[in-house]
Amino acid sequence: MSDVSVAMDSAGRYWSTHPSLSGDFLEKFDGTADEVVLIARQGTDAGATTPLPEGTRVLPLPAAGRRQGYRGVLKLARSVLSCRFEAADTVFVRIPELLGFLFWMRTKFSPAHVVANVVAEAGSWFPQGSKHPLVSRALSTTLESFSRVVVRRSDAVVYVTQESLQRRYGTRAPALAMTNARLPESWLTVDPAPISPSLRHLITVGHLNGGVKGIDILLRAFSAVVRRGLPDATLTIVGAGDPEVFLEMAQQLGVADRVRFTGEITDRRKLLELLRSHDLFVLASRSEGLPRAMIEAMCLGLPSIGSRVGGVEELVGRRWSFDKEDDVALAALLLSAEPHEGRVALSQQQLARARAIIAQAQGAPLANFFQSLKE
Repeated sequence: MSDVSVAMDSAGRYWSTHPSLSGDFLEKFDGTADEVVLIARQGTDAGATTPLPEGTRVLPLPAAGRRQGYRGVLKLARSVLSCRFEAADTVFVRIPELLGFLFWMRTKFSPAHVVANVVAEAGSWFPQGSKHPLVSRALSTTLESFSRVVVRRSDAVVYVTQESLQRRYGTRAPALAMTNARLPESWLTVDPAPISPSLRHLITVGHLNGGVKGIDILLRAFSAVVRRGLPDATLTIVGAGDPEVFLEMAQQLGVADRVRFTGEITDRRKLLELLRSHDLFVLASRSEGLPRAMIEAMCLGLPSIGSRVGGVEELVGRRWSFDKEDDVALAALLLSAEPHEGRVALSQQQLARARAIIAQAQGAPLANFFQSLKE
């Protein structure tokens, strides 16, 4: 199941509200069971831009979010409790997500097996950049502890990273490291983008709402870079959500004329063309798993840097990562990426790393893992 909501169009086909829930995601379950059922919250067609494969079997549940409040959560919980599982069933839950936690608890009171898919740090629910930092910190600590319990008591665990999330949420159960960012095998032969002699155009990709992607951190670092050494720099921000608060912030920082918000780009070809036209990919997230957007950028040969959260450091290396929330360190890192020779070497290293991750996800690693659990 997934916390990403789905909507049905007039033709009876389901669409998801986030690229993370797509045909690529569902494809990894091929060969794992006689039947695969996707359990997701039912939303509206507003924002549902990613089509699910025709014939996908979906069990829709009530929406539960800020608009629905606690009543929506209670309604969702009742729907989860009404689900019945048999001993032959395996429930695959994404952690940390509300629906994942609810179904994990429901499964523990059933004869079914539960597999925890650890996709990010628990802090992604309550980012430090929220309006109530003390409350967010307390909730994050609680959720962090509960996430560790969930992982330890699951029958098996699938991590999206190779090491990072494993260290944070350890288990003695059978475990598999497999990215959710399944890209076509054709990505292994994509021609890398040329490296510009000068560092001018920066780009990031991520949802604007919730504070998780650290757009505020990136804007502060970008304004410092413009003042200190890259006066001609520009910043492109791609992602769904309301940019108003960040437009106001960019205005206050004096860089509004250098920052462009494109909104969500659902056409992958257009997004890749846009990435190719930039000089550096930057991810200032407060929480991550193994970010698909960064893997795509690296696979294009676009040098990338990011915060030390989730599996980001595994992707870019220690040298090209910075402590989360530290806009001063990010600014210094951006300035250090200006020399052309360094970005060429970085591009080559990260290209090889991204291709290795894509190659690892080919075939049927999840089906093979499930088969090993039966033996």
